[in-house]
Amino acid sequence: MIELKRFRQQLKTLTEAPGVSPPISSYLIAYSGGLDSHVLLQLCQQLKLPVRAVHVHHGLQNQADAWAQHCVDVCVQYKIECVVLNVDASRHNGDSPEDTARKVRYDALKNELKAGECLLSAHHADDQAETLLLQLMRGAGAAGLAAMPMVKTFAGGWHLRPLLGHSRAEIEAYAKAHGLHWVEDPSNRNTDFDRNLLRQNVLPLLQQRWPAYAHSLSRSAELQQQSLELNQALAAIDLAAVSTQQRSVLSMPGLQKLTRTRQFNVLRYWLRERGGRSPSHNVLTQLCSSLLTAKTDASPLLVWGELELRCYRQQLYLLPRWQQNFSDIDVPWDGKHRVELAKYFTVRAELACTPGLDMRIFEQRLSLRFRRSGERLQLPGKSHHQDLKQLMQEAGIPPWQRARIPLLYVDDELACVCGYWLAAPFLAPADKPGWLPVCEAIAAA
Repeated sequence: MIELKRFRQQLKTLTEAPGVSPPISSYLIAYSGGLDSHVLLQLCQQLKLPVRAVHVHHGLQNQADAWAQHCVDVCVQYKIECVVLNVDASRHNGDSPEDTARKVRYDALKNELKAGECLLSAHHADDQAETLLLQLMRGAGAAGLAAMPMVKTFAGGWHLRPLLGHSRAEIEAYAKAHGLHWVEDPSNRNTDFDRNLLRQNVLPLLQQRWPAYAHSLSRSAELQQQSLELNQALAAIDLAAVSTQQRSVLSMPGLQKLTRTRQFNVLRYWLRERGGRSPSHNVLTQLCSSLLTAKTDASPLLVWGELELRCYRQQLYLLPRWQQNFSDIDVPWDGKHRVELAKYFTVRAELACTPGLDMRIFEQRLSLRFRRSGERLQLPGKSHHQDLKQLMQEAGIPPWQRARIPLLYVDDELACVCGYWLAAPFLAPADKPGWLPVCEAIAAA
């Protein structure tokens, strides 16, 4: 059974783990009202910790209102603040009901967490075993098999799982010994859900043969976590070796020097860092098989969700996936106010420290467009017009980027390729101040 002294020491060890900063001043408990979270709440109350409780009301069960009230009543008894958060847990984007509920729950918890607060959840050794088995069934690698860490970053703070070393049986024994009353979610018996199928039909068989299975599988997950840390440390070293001046661009010759295993490792690390999620094994296989082996003059493309991977001149690019055709955009501009182009860029005017455009063109008709075909402009020091496509090729601008560079027109004549070239007829006199149109990408929400 759980001992209060051991729990206090475990929590202290987690909050003082290497890298945990800034200092944790208080705790926020994810309190469902079920057995596990009730025990966690009671342990914190017994230790008189600075703690709040938050109950996420999914509204998926007829008893949901009663569960929320139960949580409020228990917290009143314990003299602990309780916040009830109502969320929309209806399915979307093809996610399973479990995945949807988990996503909206953690989104709600992120928004509720205050500065200096640390999230506590009541995951235990049996939960860890279930997670590990589910990840095995999905063919996961070290990141998936590491399952749930005891300590992880969360919403600018930390998420701790202080009961991860205890089994469900230990937690239930503690609850009964202290006369605790908790709610039971009937959906936990529905074996249509993968986790419940394991819990109801598979794990009892494992326990009959291997009574300590939960702790054994938890130890395996812990070893996988150690392996993952080593993989990430190696990936960071390799990433530094293949990086360019742009964080979303890698050197293909550098990648090609690595073994396939290290290519997978560093690309997974890079895509996770830049794309916010880990790529599947199939995505990594396609990436290494098609992009990294492409001919120098080829421009292969791999679409990955809302992102795309491209190669150009021995460099690998990770880019937002823009499906809009920019060629029909034609936006009038007064040159004075910031203007938005499509949903990706803004353009504003800025005084030029170097030769810029003549201020007098503000009196003419200005418009912002993108490449169509056949654009030409006369560069300073040249007596003739040059083809814009050729200039972009010579400058090494990747093909997909050429169509995404705003062009400034003055009375239908190309005056400026934003960030690159100015047309000679529109330059400010040498003794007069000039200006430049400055293009800025709109950050994704």
